[in-house]
Amino acid sequence: MLAHPDLVKVWGADRPLPEGDLRSYYELAMDGIAESQIAVEVSTAGLRKPVGEMYPAPAFLKMCLEAGAPVALSSDAHRPEDVGSDYEQALELLAASGVQELCVFERREHRLEPVGVSGGVVR
Repeated sequence: MLAHPDLVKVWGADRPLPEGDLRSYYELAMDGIAESQIAVEVSTAGLRKPVGEMYPAPAFLKMCLEAGAPVALSSDAHRPEDVGSDYEQALELLAASGVQELCVFERREHRLEPVGVSGGVVR
């Protein structure tokens, strides 16, 4: 799983961004993502950081989806109270992006499951 590929943005506006369209930087990773079919993590952790946005950035996520990458959902919780934090917002983003399945992992094996709620657990 490719976890928070644009983590560098974590500090938010306090750090300068490169000039121009950031998609030119994202493009450098797309061939590898497409070839490997690695799952891309959509993490809500950035909402709890100064950047105030999920990882990856919407443009990066769109490019990953266009490359055929499956998506995994994470809250990247380092504290119990953050487990599943802001999943509703993440699910709205994924729905708006056309994502209908999530990549889930169990014992180092992955599979795709429909987006939804089962037994009170968001998947």
